[in-house]
Amino acid sequence: MNKVAFLKNKNRNDSIPIGASVIIDELKRNGIAVDICDYKTAFEYKLVLVSMTATEDIFDLYGNMHRAGWERRTFTAMVGGFGCQNPWGLEAFVDYAWFGRADGLITEAVNLLLTGKDLTTCVNFACVSRLSEPRRVQLRQVSELYGEHLS
Repeated sequence: MNKVAFLKNKNRNDSIPIGASVIIDELKRNGIAVDICDYKTAFEYKLVLVSMTATEDIFDLYGNMHRAGWERRTFTAMVGGFGCQNPWGLEAFVDYAWFGRADGLITEAVNLLLTGKDLTTCVNFACVSRLSEPRRVQLRQVSELYGEHLS
């Protein structure tokens, strides 16, 4: 089984959102291969990262995840991004929601998830909630922009 993929939402344009590009770049720089998947090929991975760039993305995500049978998934799914403000409607399809910036911390999170750890029990992840067990979170901010060049 492949390990990590970023979901490509086909209902949008063909570009990868800038935040997703930063996450992919950081993971690759830290030795974690990241593929791009669609709703059906997501089942070939252990962890699927999902980008919400706008709050209305929840409608496309919900419909496409439902049609692809994500409620029967065996992989871990985590949603995040600028539009991740009220992701609770995706509870049947997504395990975790990340609130705020992920760069600088995503590699640690991915490594923990790949070993079966629950991020909500780790002190560094006050910005993460399980969708099945909502909790107060802290919106994670950083003091500077991502410092690496994206190709």
